Amino acid sequence: MFSCARITNDIAINYLGEIDACCIRSESISSGINIHSNTVNEYRQSDYHKKLAESTDWPKGCELCKEEEEIGISSMRISRDKDDRKNLHINIGNLCNSDCIMCKPVLSTKIAARLHKHPDSSGANATDPYHGQRSLWQDQSSRKNLLEAISNTDDLVISGGEPMLDPSLWKILAAAKSETKVRIITNGSCYLTDDKADLLKRFSKIFIATSIDATGLTYEWVRQGLRWQQLLKNLVRLKSIPWITITSSVVVQAHTISDLPNLLDFSNRINLNIYYSFLANPKTLRPNNAPLWVLEGTLSKLKEMDNSDDLSKILTDCIANHDPFCLDQLRDYTRYLNAHRSHEFDWSTWQVVKKLT
Repeated sequence: MFSCARITNDIAINYLGEIDACCIRSESISSGINIHSNTVNEYRQSDYHKKLAESTDWPKGCELCKEEEEIGISSMRISRDKDDRKNLHINIGNLCNSDCIMCKPVLSTKIAARLHKHPDSSGANATDPYHGQRSLWQDQSSRKNLLEAISNTDDLVISGGEPMLDPSLWKILAAAKSETKVRIITNGSCYLTDDKADLLKRFSKIFIATSIDATGLTYEWVRQGLRWQQLLKNLVRLKSIPWITITSSVVVQAHTISDLPNLLDFSNRINLNIYYSFLANPKTLRPNNAPLWVLEGTLSKLKEMDNSDDLSKILTDCIANHDPFCLDQLRDYTRYLNAHRSHEFDWSTWQVVKKLT
């Protein structure tokens, strides 16, 4: 029988202020309840939440966890501790310094700026109000309701955008209780200064979850605007702070398949705890869209490496569900991306190379 502690105990507030049970539930589902005009307690008492909490079958909107569990990897549902702690996940805004290929303009001012000038091959474009910078903290009513929710939660997760760039991050943390377990989801591009590190010291537990996805040039191509060497420097800094626990999340996608052995080797060498998942949207970038020779070659390398079980399961599933019919769409999108990146993805080798000038 289906059960999920995230649905029962957790709250997620997205970049528009919409309140739901989990940050990865499908955006096609809406509770109709918003932090700008409603409190978290009003959400918990709503018919929408009660119906979700009483579900005995997989609810609509939870397809990603279901897919991951079907291939044998740990989903967000499974990874959630089975306790009664209240968890609040706040997406504080879209201010960001990275143009990630798998992200969208509502979550990154960098992507919005690029799409505003250069619509992509699918015809998508950045439109108001998402083109400008957005922050939940800007609105007086949402600020009041956020502060109430923050002061009454056991666990607090903050994401963006890039939350380390948003001044409201530190105001939100100041409102949290010292016994709160805090997790900040970041792209790892911002160096944590001594004064900011000291502000985090008062919490019972502090986790910083970095999003990496690839190494070297591939990392820089996927996350245009960021630099691999800067990430390494920042990781060394974070690992040197004893009261901070570092984790990483990797979203497996078509363009990063051949670099996965390099990423696994890197994480093994620095003893980095990684949570793997596969990209569901945009569908063009799903990992099972990569050519079969790339998937099979990468899986062969992974099987010879330590700590490769989750990645091997993902690749095995990609091969079993290979979709060659999306290759043309993937090629078109790659051509568009190459025109707006400092490096270039080489289709023939499935590697990122330096651009010829």
